[in-house]
Amino acid sequence: MIKTVLFSTDHAAASSLFNPNAYPSNLKELVHSCIVRAGILRFHVRNVAPYIEADRSELANQIKSLWKEQFKPFIESDDKADAFVQFASLGYLSALDGVLISLKSLLDVYATIVSRSFVSSQALKFNRGNVKNIERKISGGRLIKWLRQSAPKEDAEAANIIADILTKHSKDWLTDAIALRDRIVHDGEIRELKPVATTLRGFSDSGFNSQALSGPYMHNDSDVPSYCESILTNTSIFLEETIAHLPGIKMEFISLGVYGKIAH
Repeated sequence: MIKTVLFSTDHAAASSLFNPNAYPSNLKELVHSCIVRAGILRFHVRNVAPYIEADRSELANQIKSLWKEQFKPFIESDDKADAFVQFASLGYLSALDGVLISLKSLLDVYATIVSRSFVSSQALKFNRGNVKNIERKISGGRLIKWLRQSAPKEDAEAANIIADILTKHSKDWLTDAIALRDRIVHDGEIRELKPVATTLRGFSDSGFNSQALSGPYMHNDSDVPSYCESILTNTSIFLEETIAHLPGIKMEFISLGVYGKIAH
């Protein structure tokens, strides 16, 4: 019997950065785990927008079903009356949760790849830690400190380059993204999210104006799909920049510019 394995789109895209042939043999299992973790992250990012479209459609359909008996009489009772209707959705929330949780999971496995690339017995994770000249603890801080202080002398230059790249990304976006993930995991939700919503003035007997539908928005008022796509783009940049400096990596087996691109 011949066994053939076909890969999903996201699995294949993740393999562009985590091709097992590019890494030393002692990292192969971790590399396979990174393919899965990176693929899942990309999968969730791709599915945020479709979930939101489904949420908006369901909200519109529910308003239509209640229009004549409940909402229309309210609007007609006062030509200045309006109502702001929010949709309590689990669809986009599940995708957003998936993006943030799978990001941290990927980084934990990747941190072990980075540390074991320098010392085969090391198994660091992407834990927060103090970094010199930075007031707050940042994600990956322990790995950064180890790279700068404990990496083998013969690989010190590469270790410091990776540490600098990691520091920049952590300060710019990673620490904040992982803080949101921690709120989901430990607090149950990100309370500042603004859900899909509309005003009743966008509806009538003949239908509704789709422009009246808005959201969802992140805590910083960016729309959720754009935020999630920025997570994927930044993750791809971070991985490409650091993988290039790992000891023993064979860059001829790495394909750049593939993982972070999603067709719309």
